[in-house]
Amino acid sequence: MHQWGGPVLRRAAQAIYTIAYLCLLRVDEVLRIQVEHVEFKHNGENFQLVLTLPFRKTHQFGEIKPFVLHALADEEAYLCPVHAMSEWINASGITTGHLFHRMASRDRPCARNSPMTSQQFLEVFRNNLIDVEIDPAPYGTHSFRRGGCQYLAADRRWPLCRICDWGGWSTEFSNLTIVKYLISWNDNPTEK
Repeated sequence: MHQWGGPVLRRAAQAIYTIAYLCLLRVDEVLRIQVEHVEFKHNGENFQLVLTLPFRKTHQFGEIKPFVLHALADEEAYLCPVHAMSEWINASGITTGHLFHRMASRDRPCARNSPMTSQQFLEVFRNNLIDVEIDPAPYGTHSFRRGGCQYLAADRRWPLCRICDWGGWSTEFSNLTIVKYLISWNDNPTEK
């Protein structure tokens, strides 16, 4: 097994993967998230993560709806945004500023409020793919948006209009942005 990072870096990666995937965010948008953009809520037995972003490439003039993410059932614990984000926040000790700092030596976040770059994240992602014996060449930071779109369509059975609204894409279907996420040359229809 390829050793690409310690448990703290791996928690950061899992949180970034989960948020990019489920919210259909660009990785650079995830890396810009500040602690103040994240709120955990508990309603009875339901745990939620509310992510309120003041920025989106597709919403440059505001009016960004918050992402309300619910804790997932045990069979989807690997994809649970509430669990992934709370694990990262607890492991990192980050309480202000950017949520995903550059990583320093000894598997700890940099003390300065210096966010991880897209290039640093991509290296972590590719090393993670090598770790699970997948060729990293066909994958990049947009893989999470594409995979998340496919997951919401195929597994969650969301209507296309709902996916477009969630991802910040046009629902006019004139430019068919969603199609490039639903169908890609490197997809393997036999794998989730």
